[in-house]
Amino acid sequence: MTDSARPSGARAAIVVAAAGAVFTVCLMLVVTEPWAMGPGGLLVLDVFGGPGAMRTGIQRRTVTPLDADEPIPPFTYEWEQRSFDALSGRVDCRIHFDLPGRRLNNAFRYDWRLWTLPELLDCLEEAGFSRTEVWCDRYDPRQGHSDGIYRPIKSLPAREDWVAYVVGCR
Repeated sequence: MTDSARPSGARAAIVVAAAGAVFTVCLMLVVTEPWAMGPGGLLVLDVFGGPGAMRTGIQRRTVTPLDADEPIPPFTYEWEQRSFDALSGRVDCRIHFDLPGRRLNNAFRYDWRLWTLPELLDCLEEAGFSRTEVWCDRYDPRQGHSDGIYRPIKSLPAREDWVAYVVGCR
């Protein structure tokens, strides 16, 4: 962003968002190439975990699209965790869709290493990030779902699975 396009009082920052296998590439780039992210840079990692992230199985969810100019009929989204290797931490995940009159197998395939939150925080510290945070939602076991509001956390009580954002600030 040029200085003339920047709102008054706003600071320039590089924001890198990464998911899955991209973590390794981004962290290596930041560690080995200091120019890749200067002061004010922000790295945001989309992470999932918990015991459920290590179990094979399929989660199905019916999706009913919101009102649109061109209506889209409801469909089924499937997240499949096909395998998990406890030694390497690698997980093989697939996304499938059941569409009206058609099934789309392996629409997306992910071969990831599951990182723990402490591992990622250590990597960011080692890469020279001056501040790190983990953002997560709150889970209500009585209602059986989260509140969907992500905020910085200091601890993450045990739950079957979770999605969090690990943030590193330069």
